[in-house]
Amino acid sequence: MPTKTRVKKTSGSGKDLGKTVYFFLGSILNDQISSESDLADLVERRLHPRTLDALKEAGLTEKSLHQLIIPRRTLEHRKERRGLLTEEESDRVVRLARVIALAKSIFGDNDKTWAWLSDVDQFSGKNALTKASTSAGARQVEERLYQLYYGIFG
Repeated sequence: MPTKTRVKKTSGSGKDLGKTVYFFLGSILNDQISSESDLADLVERRLHPRTLDALKEAGLTEKSLHQLIIPRRTLEHRKERRGLLTEEESDRVVRLARVIALAKSIFGDNDKTWAWLSDVDQFSGKNALTKASTSAGARQVEERLYQLYYGIFG
């Protein structure tokens, strides 16, 4: 059974929540984000490996980074060759960054955000980040976060 976590409503409307999510996404991805189109463009252009450093600064562990986005050796080779992440890897980065940004927007506190994202009781023994490693799983995580925000769940 999922644990109860206090949610800090950033404002009264989902529109304001969306702006907050894009703000946090922009800070995590180190780019100006104001729409889903911006995110799709980032993935198509492919991200630079230094974007992974910003994800770690946002709180993602090195272990999670290598399990969920790119294996350590692959990243080392990519950096040696000064290459960009693949579209698939870039998509994983954006997917996880979106979940992190949404959680941060809802909980309003870094410690609460990471406590919720790391809680293995959220999704049948998986934490939210592991669940979000697929697009279908990420949609489930986002749905749960919106339920918390709107007071429908937990």
